[in-house]
Amino acid sequence: MPILRAVLERFKTAPDVLMVEGAGIAHRRRFGVACHLGVALDRPCFGVSTLCDYGTWETPPPGLDGAHVFIKDAGGEPLGVALRAMAYKDPLFVSPGHRVGVLPAIDVALALLEGRSAPDPFWVLAPEEKKRRSPSRPRAASSSTKRGKKK
Repeated sequence: MPILRAVLERFKTAPDVLMVEGAGIAHRRRFGVACHLGVALDRPCFGVSTLCDYGTWETPPPGLDGAHVFIKDAGGEPLGVALRAMAYKDPLFVSPGHRVGVLPAIDVALALLEGRSAPDPFWVLAPEEKKRRSPSRPRAASSSTKRGKKK
């Protein structure tokens, strides 16, 4: 967290909300990286991910941009949403972390799409992530090996 704190201190204007790649409350411990970061920095924060390893959801309608369905735990409590950012693309998984609800998180994520299938920060950071990885370092699960339980 010290690195992230230092980065945020360099901003001339503090961000209204933080979006991280990872889970918020849609996490097996109900406290993913978005929760941890939001609490540590006392900032509104939510997570967006291409994988969801906790909860159940229906597949969002394939032909609608912005279509979403709730991710629910075993008791039926909503944990976030499976959001189809673009028609016929794989869904993103959006979950609240700290001081932000599901619906505002969807609004912010959609505002950052700019005609893409993932929010803008994913596209900006992806080339740097590819450079950083070495052949000996294991890669994250691909989109074809999604975890979680679809109904």
